[in-house]
Amino acid sequence: MKLLIDEQIPKSVDDALSKKNHSVKRVKKGNSDENILRQAKDGDRTLLTLDKDFKKLVQEKGAPPKGIIRFTGTFGLKGDALTKFIIAEVEKIKNPGAQVYEVSGAKQNANPKTPSPKPAVASAAQVARTLIQGLALGNFRSSKCQKIITKQFPTHPMAKMTGAEFGTAFKETIWPEIAKRGGKLRRESPARYEMTQAAKDSVK
Repeated sequence: MKLLIDEQIPKSVDDALSKKNHSVKRVKKGNSDENILRQAKDGDRTLLTLDKDFKKLVQEKGAPPKGIIRFTGTFGLKGDALTKFIIAEVEKIKNPGAQVYEVSGAKQNANPKTPSPKPAVASAAQVARTLIQGLALGNFRSSKCQKIITKQFPTHPMAKMTGAEFGTAFKETIWPEIAKRGGKLRRESPARYEMTQAAKDSVK
């Protein structure tokens, strides 16, 4: 492409486009918009600019046959980031035609939101160990465990469970870990458990 580069665009763009076999000419400082538009028309070149005034000027004076590529939304794009954005868009567009072709850099400029790290969820073994330490020797119900879990592991899914839902989750996930360490199931339904000395000794 034959290109005319407006003065607000970094000079690094000139070299990069030249290396891609584009014919590049830069606008001299101090030129009026009308003069720049005339240069683009007379030189049969596509104008690259950041200047919004060309949109209105083209309505009055007409666009160059090879058109104008205007880059918008580039606030915050600096140095290499702006250069790479402009080069990529020029390569993509190739020939904008006799119009002002606007390309927004807003997506490139937007700071992607860093997802908040999810709180680590304690493993069943970790919860079981804490319960063994916190429960007294003897028989207990799962409701006693619920209070400890809510306090010690507030981000654990079981901390938000209540009643039968908690009892089922405790029996299926946490109790097997306690049983491995010596805890005993005293009654199946409704479930009653026993904290033993053997379980206590396993976490010393």
